[in-house]
Amino acid sequence: MRFIYILILVLSLAACDTATQISKRGPHEVAIAYFEALYNERDLEKVMELSSLRNRELVEHYGNTVSIGRYMYNMSFDQVDITAERPTGIVYMNRDNTVRLQVAFTGYNGTDRYDEVREVVMIDQEGEWRLERVLDSPY
Repeated sequence: MRFIYILILVLSLAACDTATQISKRGPHEVAIAYFEALYNERDLEKVMELSSLRNRELVEHYGNTVSIGRYMYNMSFDQVDITAERPTGIVYMNRDNTVRLQVAFTGYNGTDRYDEVREVVMIDQEGEWRLERVLDSPY
């Protein structure tokens, strides 16, 4: 009988570990969630959760989502659709825990439509992907 209890305990712990691995989001999903929180949800706490330590300091400096979007990223939207490419393995500055990817924004500010593409650097911190920085637009 004791063997059955131990077997059930081991199997339930193994199932929890598998569920954790499945729920881990990729860098492109975290980038989309970051910008969704910033531009559509206007949720500063969620933006902070999805930021790296370096980016979090900058975000704290601006204090609200409107200022972050306008001054840090030079983009303002009333509503925006966000898509991100899946990572292709391009690392940033030869650091193995980073990846560069492109994020596309299609949205409106007032009645004007804007299409933007930005390159972002995602970093793996403590097993979770975080937004490290948005690179300057080459255009």
